[in-house]
Amino acid sequence: MISRVQQFVLQKRLKSPKVIQLVGAEGVGKRTLIHEVAETLDRELIEVEASPNSQIPDAMLQGATDDAIIFIHHAHHDPNLDVWVSGKSEQYPGHRYVLSTTCAPELNGCEWKALEGRKWIFPLFPVSWKEWEQEEGYIRADQSLNDRLIYGMYPEVVHASNPGEKLNQLIDNRMLADSSNILSIRKKEVLMDLLRLLALNLGNETFYAPLADQLGIDAKTVASYISVLEQSYLIIRLPSFSEKLNNEMKASRKFYFFDTGIRNALIQDFRSLTLRNDKDILWENFLISERVKVNYYRRKLIPMMYWKTKQNQEIRYLERAENRLQAYAFAWSSKRNPRFSKTFTNNYESDLQAVDREAFRDFLSD
Repeated sequence: MISRVQQFVLQKRLKSPKVIQLVGAEGVGKRTLIHEVAETLDRELIEVEASPNSQIPDAMLQGATDDAIIFIHHAHHDPNLDVWVSGKSEQYPGHRYVLSTTCAPELNGCEWKALEGRKWIFPLFPVSWKEWEQEEGYIRADQSLNDRLIYGMYPEVVHASNPGEKLNQLIDNRMLADSSNILSIRKKEVLMDLLRLLALNLGNETFYAPLADQLGIDAKTVASYISVLEQSYLIIRLPSFSEKLNNEMKASRKFYFFDTGIRNALIQDFRSLTLRNDKDILWENFLISERVKVNYYRRKLIPMMYWKTKQNQEIRYLERAENRLQAYAFAWSSKRNPRFSKTFTNNYESDLQAVDREAFRDFLSD
């Protein structure tokens, strides 16, 4: 098993009586992770699949060891789970409860008020570059970088003999099940079509009205679908930044995917980087998604944005940390000289940094 950053955090937090909510898209390895945690801590693990008004028989809890870990998969399927968990936590104070969800529980009507202030929330994403490099070693990981941009970082994909087929199975069989149920979408094809349109428009500004026209639904529905996809950890929203100039794009947005393999599977393009004309945008998506993982795991709430004018002057990626802007230019090839808009640099005090294929590890370790 690939060693995950969150394993050590979870092992520490399980000393607390607070409930743990482990949230991440289907297939990122939540169940595997909690198995590894239980084995490392030498604690009994009881697994339950949640359903509306699900109940775990008292006999199961009574027969468990005093420090057992109760792992409830798809916990967001039960809107009343909070009351049950709260009561059992008091009845069996040594037990620790881990609630696995593929989205924010609120999306499925789970307010879980009984757990307010009594739970930790931990995200789990596809394998991070740091985790992959620790697994494979520096040289082998570096040699695999092209494949990681094509096939992504899902745990069951990175070592698959046919990663493209594995990605297709992941999307078709599991990944969109919860999202389509939450949205009460009768035709899952609508959600798939929306994801494909976002995949084809990767890294470009996205406007809801054209998407609505192409999908045959209204713009408000598009916005609600996209919100669910965001809160299901499938896509990343990058908002526009504007503070000083009248010609800056305001209230605009771009979208990226949490995993480049999922993006490529949606458009059925697993060609080598040498045959693609989108390798720079894939590289950009890879870096942004990896940066999100780094910031989440380190609990760093850093605004992530882009800047653009109506004349198409652009900084494709910005961060603001400690009230200072950091502008980045991403390019796969180190031979390309990074360009930063003079309009931006003349109006905003900022640090400038280029990130290419030969020099990207510092960006993923800050």
